[in-house]
Amino acid sequence: MWSVGFYKIAWDLDVPVDFVHDEFITAHELSKYETLLVPYQPIITDRTAKIFKEYLENGGKIIAEASLGRFKDHGWKAGDAPHGMQDVFGCATRGIYAKMAAPFSGL
Repeated sequence: MWSVGFYKIAWDLDVPVDFVHDEFITAHELSKYETLLVPYQPIITDRTAKIFKEYLENGGKIIAEASLGRFKDHGWKAGDAPHGMQDVFGCATRGIYAKMAAPFSGL
């Protein structure tokens, strides 16, 4: 949903946009972009985390939505969210909790 909103904003401002699938990216490919917009990508593979980290260390910028790298390869929960990039983003997940107003009563 958000990616459509971001794309519309870019379109309205006449800002060129490329769509790049993480399966096909390389650090060299990303180096031609000043900024990456990463709309909701809760699964980050080890490979993608390494490429994003190299991109950031080389001066690139990433604007990411919530839950970036909450999970890693094959959907396993990443204990180091954002997976593999805590040091470059300067943030870390301390815990995940949910507060329920009332006990779940079933279906």
